[in-house]
Amino acid sequence: MLHLKQKIFYISIGAILLAVFQVGFHLLPRFAFADSHQAHETANKPQPVKTLNFINYPLGGKSEYLEWVKEIGPSLVTEEVARVRSYDNFEGTNPHRLVEIEFNSIEDMQKFQRRSEIQALLQDMSNHTSSSEAYTFIQRSDYVKLSP
Repeated sequence: MLHLKQKIFYISIGAILLAVFQVGFHLLPRFAFADSHQAHETANKPQPVKTLNFINYPLGGKSEYLEWVKEIGPSLVTEEVARVRSYDNFEGTNPHRLVEIEFNSIEDMQKFQRRSEIQALLQDMSNHTSSSEAYTFIQRSDYVKLSP
């Protein structure tokens, strides 16, 4: 008889613990990655893309690089490009220059990169710089400029 009472006691404790854990699990906060809430909203919308190019001028070759840029600059402005901007490093340290090329979608960027004249420019870049690195970023809305 005592054996049966122990079994019923343990079964009831188990049922109570199971109920507590299930309720507790549903009450816990859900952790999510920063952009996961937007995954469903932007599934069909093209997302803006930006390539950042960090460039170092060759030793004593800044003016030659700038002349080369004047020659090739117009060929960078194609129908796929939304905007091109360049910046010199204010502090004069490496990298010397930042070049941003913005696209309205990843497809526009890929179409731009497949152009033979763009591929030729990218291959020729090492003849006009001491080093360069390129990075591609997809725009997210984590940071929003708030108006006063």
